[in-house]
Amino acid sequence: MVELENLAMSQWGMFTTAQAQQMGVRRNQISRLRDAGRVEELTYGVYQYVSGNQTSHADVKAAWLSVFPKETVYDRLNKPYFDAVISGRTAAYMHGVGDFHASPYTFTLSVRKQTTRDDIRYFRQEIDSKDIILVEHVPVTTLERTIYDLIRLGEDPDLIANMIADAARNEYRFDHERLAYLLKPLAKKHGYTAGDGEAFARDLFARNAALLQLNAGVATLAQSFEMITEAGKAMRAQHNMLKDSAEAIAKTTGLYSESYRSLMRTLSMASEIQGWFKSLELGKETMEALNASFRQSTPDFSQLNAILGKKSADD
Repeated sequence: MVELENLAMSQWGMFTTAQAQQMGVRRNQISRLRDAGRVEELTYGVYQYVSGNQTSHADVKAAWLSVFPKETVYDRLNKPYFDAVISGRTAAYMHGVGDFHASPYTFTLSVRKQTTRDDIRYFRQEIDSKDIILVEHVPVTTLERTIYDLIRLGEDPDLIANMIADAARNEYRFDHERLAYLLKPLAKKHGYTAGDGEAFARDLFARNAALLQLNAGVATLAQSFEMITEAGKAMRAQHNMLKDSAEAIAKTTGLYSESYRSLMRTLSMASEIQGWFKSLELGKETMEALNASFRQSTPDFSQLNAILGKKSADD
């Protein structure tokens, strides 16, 4: 049992029935562990020790473990390729954007595999390594690839739109070029010129992300202006104090020396810098007015259904 516990410690506290059996642990022993409250069954054939820190997204990780239940997490992650990549709605759930439920747990595999379980879906397709990232130590499709998969699998257009908008609100930096490339094979089916993934991607972002990202950028710029103008105000106050002090000393001592004149020239240059800071304050006001104007003139885009519901004349 110690060996099994050590393995579980390296797998978010989890183990599979197949892994336990390979270590000589029988099914009835696992049942006794469960009945004693030491482990709980997360999904068919996957258990987790109840003691210790509980991992987040345990249901998804358990489902991922169950795809190839005999292999350890370490062995699977050290293959030259990822054998099962979390995709579609489950990937969106792992990214923490939108309102997709994790189940049915969706995986893209490089080999053909079937299941009788209703809560798991397998798709056989090669995924470029650039479209895969590790999220909490499990392979997940990038957000761009996830958008492509959700559209390809015919998921709810409103949920896709909400996911894109949510990612934009979270200041996610979309790879427009990559998404355009991925959407090429879907363009004609959704009313665009065959292979025109660029137009497809551009419409998706225009309707769901562009304005949100612009507002975030303007807010960041306005915050920078605020910091700069505050620094300018502090500088003006210090400049005036230094100038008054220098003039008072000169009058008191009668020392209008070259050093004094050099100091005054420096203060004069500082005054010019103050003018620059003042112009920045005006620039901030201009940016705020421009942003307000843009928001008023931006059209109210329709729901994403307008795009994803399109069908070409050939369909």
